[in-house]
Amino acid sequence: MGIPFDITTYEEPDLLRLENAYGKDLISVMKKAENINIVSSFSEKNIKHAVGGEGHCININTHPDLFPYYQDYFSKDNSITYCHFPMAKQHIESRNVEYLRRDLRIEEKEEKEEKEEKEEKEEKHTMLPLENRSDNENKHKNKSFALAQHSYENLMKHSTLITNSEFSRRAILDVLDGEPEEVHVISPPVEVEIFRNRVLYSSSADKRRDIILVVSRIHKSKQIENALKLARLLKQDNIGSGMKIIGNMTSEYDSNYYISLNQMMADLGLERYVTFETNVSLNGLLSFMREAKIYFHPMVGEHFGMSVVESMTAGLVPVVPDIGGPTEFVPKKYQFNSLEEAADKILSAFQISDSERIQISNSVNGFSLSNYVKEFQKVVRSLFSE
Repeated sequence: MGIPFDITTYEEPDLLRLENAYGKDLISVMKKAENINIVSSFSEKNIKHAVGGEGHCININTHPDLFPYYQDYFSKDNSITYCHFPMAKQHIESRNVEYLRRDLRIEEKEEKEEKEEKEEKEEKHTMLPLENRSDNENKHKNKSFALAQHSYENLMKHSTLITNSEFSRRAILDVLDGEPEEVHVISPPVEVEIFRNRVLYSSSADKRRDIILVVSRIHKSKQIENALKLARLLKQDNIGSGMKIIGNMTSEYDSNYYISLNQMMADLGLERYVTFETNVSLNGLLSFMREAKIYFHPMVGEHFGMSVVESMTAGLVPVVPDIGGPTEFVPKKYQFNSLEEAADKILSAFQISDSERIQISNSVNGFSLSNYVKEFQKVVRSLFSE
């Protein structure tokens, strides 16, 4: 659109890794940013110094659940919030300390700063009664949750809201008691031509094997254990030749979850049936897609499911839960209510023809990158015109 922009984020973007995962087009856009500002944690101190002041015509928050940055001058006329799903409210109300540490990064940063500040007073601090130390920790957590709640609720109420599906839109209206007048639904950008041209049109039924593919970020919320439970059923019934689980890990929490999944795989005796492929490049993902016939989505209640659309575009048969955003574009006959039902659908879907794969691919043409850009630009232009 020819509009200069800044990027504010938790970490310095790893451009090489992003290029390997998403291609050069994304990187060419990021390189046009006038400034990249790093905010190490969502603490009160960092929020005061966060770049995004009144000098910017529009503030766009691409993930409010992870960074609910809010200033008093934000309004529906100068702020856009793309809410994938309103999980932050649930985390805050349930006092989820892991949310503070993992997503807001408050605890680890604050604890480090406090440790440095108190080094000279360490002897005095260790003499404090345990109950006093506990009170101090609780006060700190209460302050952090209060800041997150204030920021999140005001951001959601005082910005133009966009979300990824009707499923997510209903959840937002429910969480905010229907207060927003409008929540725009704009499906996330999917590079349909890349997956169609480099997978579907370069593969044929005789090249694909009876492999089930799972593509998911390695994160506890993604319920990947459901894929392992399904794999046990498939192996018991001699269905398929294996399952590949492909996903990225970005934090220590992801690594711990990955370790638990590997232990579960071993406990279920699935080492020869299931393989994990982590931090795979785009070319690697396309290669795995060319080998597989089925895509399985393990998360019940997925907000949208970009990997579902990508796999469909690539000609894989999607087998997804009957609750969540994917139900809005995956045919009913490929939706399941139980893992046993999923196993039955996978068995029958192995036999579909190339022409059916093309039909599946064409059914998600509306989720293209160009459509996403066009719809998002409409929202941006509406704010400039006001």
